Amino acid sequence: MNTYRVKGPDATAIGWIPYYDKWPDIPKPHLYRRSIAMRVLFNSGNSEPRENFSDGDTFQAWVDSSKDYRGALWMRDVTLEWSDEDVRPVLTYTGDGLVGYTPPRVIVRGTDLTPPLIRGYYDGRGAYSASRPKPDPDWGGVEVTLQVKFKLSGLWEKFGYLMTRYWAPSAWMELSYRIEKSGRVALKFCGSSIPSQAYYVNWRRGGGHDMLHNVERQIDSFIEQSESCKIAPGREECFEPPEDLYVVESGRQ
Repeated sequence: MNTYRVKGPDATAIGWIPYYDKWPDIPKPHLYRRSIAMRVLFNSGNSEPRENFSDGDTFQAWVDSSKDYRGALWMRDVTLEWSDEDVRPVLTYTGDGLVGYTPPRVIVRGTDLTPPLIRGYYDGRGAYSASRPKPDPDWGGVEVTLQVKFKLSGLWEKFGYLMTRYWAPSAWMELSYRIEKSGRVALKFCGSSIPSQAYYVNWRRGGGHDMLHNVERQIDSFIEQSESCKIAPGREECFEPPEDLYVVESGRQ
């Protein structure tokens, strides 16, 4: 009996908040009247994630040691396997989603006024989920969707509510991954309009979403949605990396 395997590329998403310590520097339209919540959020921002990781272990080491992100989602070691006896392909992979951290900061005119007792990084709140692998009717491939939801730490959210009278919504990132027997792979990265997101294929950044390009309507809907602590609205367009970014290895034994 022959067994066949097709390997797919690793795929990763990292979410972060751009850091600004002076409100006048924050790009428009984030400075409109109702956006004090956004101004406070930028105070708690992060460094932009690196352009590339050398491999999955390097990324894992960064995730384990860094607290400079809001959320992370990834799939690696993706393999589709079937045989002459059972033509239905089985998908295996290693995947996970992590809720990141909130560094509470209160910065006024470039000075950090955060009380020393609460400085540091605080665990955000959220959850990771993965759909059951879904084969197509002709057993030609399998699709799975991973999602991570995340929001501010409880301390920072309460502080934000006292200042703004708005509760923070749950931001989210989602990765849909389809791999076929032919070796063809289709990826789709989706998410909320906040935060910024970087998307990687085989540990090289191939695209993303810059929340600084959000228009006032997107910002306002994010804030208004928070009144009932709902999931934040999704962006109107998802990102689908071009297939020439993929490095697919297929083999037979």
